[in-house]
Amino acid sequence: MQTDLNNIKNNNKILHELKGQPYDRNDLRPGRIRAEAILIIIILTISLLIYLFMNLGMRSGSTVEVSLGGEIIAVYPLDKDMEYRIESEDGGYNLLVISGGECYLSDADCPDRLCVKQGHISRSGRSIICLPHKLIITIRGDEADGDGVDSVAR
Repeated sequence: MQTDLNNIKNNNKILHELKGQPYDRNDLRPGRIRAEAILIIIILTISLLIYLFMNLGMRSGSTVEVSLGGEIIAVYPLDKDMEYRIESEDGGYNLLVISGGECYLSDADCPDRLCVKQGHISRSGRSIICLPHKLIITIRGDEADGDGVDSVAR
């Protein structure tokens, strides 16, 4: 292993000598550092723009739509603080909590409990899904104030 590292170091020295450049194992030229800093700034800027587009473009929801097995079983207002126990067809349950304009699943008896770990949702179009119970919780906005086109299509 050590001989492989020595061979790599020797090859780097030879390449630098062929180019007529002195070999420096800490090759930190100002131009290289500047290029890397510009690349990092560009990546961070793109990430920030994507984050702002995804979060500021969405409207707050007004209702919570609960569907079980592909059928809508209930629609609850998002502005009233409540708890609902949703019984699935296989005898399992999920506990839906609506509080402070957000909703989340606080408890479930599914094996992996991923639905509980999905967190709070409040924006129109966001969902919490429990695959073992075939449960989908979706936030819906006011259909009257929208034109049926989501923020991505605008």
